[in-house]
Amino acid sequence: MTRAARRSGSVYAVFAGVLALLACLLPPLTATAAERYASVVMDAGTGEILYERNADDLRYPASVTKVMTLYVTFAALSDGSLKLTDKVTISPRAARQPPSKLGLRAGDKITVEQAIFALCTKSANDVAVALAERVAGSEAKFEKRMNERARKLGMSKTRFVNPHGLPDPRHVSTAHDLALLSRAVQRDFPKYYSYFGAQSFTFRGHRIRNHNGLLGQAPGVDGIKTGYTRASGFNLAASGVRDGRRLIVVVLGGRSPRSRNDHVAALLDAGFAVLRARKTDKPLTIAGYLAGHGGEATPVSDETATAMGDDDETDAGEEGEEDVGVETPAPAPAVTPAAVRETKARAKLEVRVEAGAWQIQVGAFKKRSDANAALKDVRKRFRAQVEGAAESVSSGGGWHRARFTGLSEDAAGAACEALKARKLPCLVLHG
Repeated sequence: MTRAARRSGSVYAVFAGVLALLACLLPPLTATAAERYASVVMDAGTGEILYERNADDLRYPASVTKVMTLYVTFAALSDGSLKLTDKVTISPRAARQPPSKLGLRAGDKITVEQAIFALCTKSANDVAVALAERVAGSEAKFEKRMNERARKLGMSKTRFVNPHGLPDPRHVSTAHDLALLSRAVQRDFPKYYSYFGAQSFTFRGHRIRNHNGLLGQAPGVDGIKTGYTRASGFNLAASGVRDGRRLIVVVLGGRSPRSRNDHVAALLDAGFAVLRARKTDKPLTIAGYLAGHGGEATPVSDETATAMGDDDETDAGEEGEEDVGVETPAPAPAVTPAAVRETKARAKLEVRVEAGAWQIQVGAFKKRSDANAALKDVRKRFRAQVEGAAESVSSGGGWHRARFTGLSEDAAGAACEALKARKLPCLVLHG
């Protein structure tokens, strides 16, 4: 064998070894919902883990990444190197980021505070890059700060390679690590944590709603961040306070926004029930509570998911993050008669889904009778806004959620605006 051949074989062996190592360390992009699922319930006051499922297994954090982006930003605000009124310039690279985004052009400027709101509510990828560049001078330097902070916080299995969480096989974390991060941002920056609780943000005359559907709906929930890519499934780190105690729940790999939200709400109910039971020396576990209240152990299926599939951007409905390279577009499919027919059929399906696939939730109640009463009250007071909608009560996790279904997107949005103008709770849902 020649020296060149031996050298080539050696390089191939090293390369093959690296690929094998990555295959062992990283979850597959084609993982099923069950393989993507992970969860943890943490007592924020003590750090005690009350419940966990696959909590230390590597997962894709998606936009929950932005909690660390904001942690690093809050650190800069705290040490005086950054001010809320400072300007953030949108670079060409930032402007090129895929959705979810504000859609700013290169050269546009916003304040640091506007950038924070955009990340907490819209989960804007263009703003995440621009803010990283403003805080650290470059995206690469910012990523270094993110990983340094992660190590200091004990996030031993986390590696960040971007500030937004868009797909990259190297960009991984765990449910446990993300709970540590959520606890740290509350503990270290209580002054700024409240940004995560903003239910909306007005930018250039447009009201942008927070993707976290539990805000204002689940008792005590005051933050913190959603995330979605096709590889990750639907993620949510949530935190809430009841009876003076705070819990953190992280769920990764949900099948849909609804099943994920319902599961997080159920875990919060269970966690607080466990804390209450301890005061009376009654043995209770979260798993036991879920089993007794009809909660799901793993929310990997959802009967309300649309026929378009959970990885479709329109079905995602909240993050809209695309499972593509940031600057490498996917090749266009071949145009054949069969493809044309399929496209037309899909377009018709999308029209049918869009026309009546939206709904609004007008409250969550412990008693089903209260949910029915709320539906009747809203029907009576807002007859025009919910005309033609069907009444529905979705039960799970010990809660009964009062909803009007079968609305168009515009009708659902208008109805919620009307209710909120009267200081009534309302949440727009898709699917």
